[in-house]
Amino acid sequence: MTTRETDAGPEALTGQVRRAANLVGVAVVIWVVLFFLSSEIGTVRAASPWSEDPADLVVSLTILLLAVVGPVTFVRVQQDVGQPAMRARTADDVLRGLFVAVGAVAAADATMLIAWLQVGSAAGGSWSRVLAFLLGLSMATVLVAAVSTFSAARASRAWRGTAGDPDRDALDDFQAWTAHVRPLLPVHRSVNAWLAGPLSPRRHRWRFAVLVAVAFGLSFSAWHLLVEGPAPSAGASMTILLVFAAFGAGAVMAGWIAFGRYLHLVRGTAAREERT
Repeated sequence: MTTRETDAGPEALTGQVRRAANLVGVAVVIWVVLFFLSSEIGTVRAASPWSEDPADLVVSLTILLLAVVGPVTFVRVQQDVGQPAMRARTADDVLRGLFVAVGAVAAADATMLIAWLQVGSAAGGSWSRVLAFLLGLSMATVLVAAVSTFSAARASRAWRGTAGDPDRDALDDFQAWTAHVRPLLPVHRSVNAWLAGPLSPRRHRWRFAVLVAVAFGLSFSAWHLLVEGPAPSAGASMTILLVFAAFGAGAVMAGWIAFGRYLHLVRGTAAREERT
């Protein structure tokens, strides 16, 4: 560790973390635009080299992961807005989210590039050039964002090591944020009541995860049937419904297992009760 890294105070380190968050945000937005164009617009999807599995599977899992880590990290970045320095725990949680987001976009970009090299030349057309430009822009921005994130993480390692409240979670951060946003005060009060009641996800973390996974799987499957149209028979439609529901639910559970604890999404109540 250099002298500069050792002597940097919380204000300077906060600046590095916020700069990394801004750069990652730009990279994520560009990738989401690329995803939307190549997946949701029929004429563009026809020219997309990554519209078929396994590349399409990677792209779908990436947007699902970003749909969770993006809002969670955004809320955490807002925690100490207006203050010259973040709390160490806020910086630690923000960087965890940035690592996951950068890694997800980088993996998706690599998958898209491989698919492009395999079949891209056969696609042709103006939309192929647009997709090629956006893919190149996405790769460039995620590289810059990754360098900034790793630099901020390295410089702030000692400072983040002083973070308190290890039992924090994303719900704590959401409640702290909504408490200071007047239009969201009704949401704040509703979530408070939910967390204090018998259906709180903190009381049954795994049951909550399973319910969310099943709900997402069924919604994803229903959306697929609406977009693609019904199958020739009721039996085939039911089979497709179950297959896509299982895929969606499995993806959510895999993400929960892989990143739930790392990102401090939902804590249990036992540890907090022991401390109090």
